[in-house]
Amino acid sequence: VIVVSLNKEDASVAADLMSASLGGCRRSSNVNGISEDDMHLAMSPVDGGLVVDAVVEDGFGALRKHCKKFEDAIHVVLVGCDDEVIDASIDISMRDKKKQKGMLKGWRKCKCKTVVDVPQSCFS
Repeated sequence: VIVVSLNKEDASVAADLMSASLGGCRRSSNVNGISEDDMHLAMSPVDGGLVVDAVVEDGFGALRKHCKKFEDAIHVVLVGCDDEVIDASIDISMRDKKKQKGMLKGWRKCKCKTVVDVPQSCFS
């Protein structure tokens, strides 16, 4: 499970809660550092599972590589990543808002089992 948010703190909190609700599976904060071995361990019936937190700007290049082989085992949860939240942000420039929206389109197009948008309020 890849938990993606607009900022690291929100992604980390949501990933911690999700990991705990899944029975305490492994956690990582480096979506681009996931190896093929990590994917095999995550799919293991004993002590399996992996929850990774990421921010939108981390990108999805490494994840896309794994989606080719492990498409049915990868789920992406976008937490508080709707356009209204980005537009309401007053502390980032219009250029950065446009960049975030573009990168979110990429996250949403990842060829994995599921990509779901969840409001930030679900993890507050």
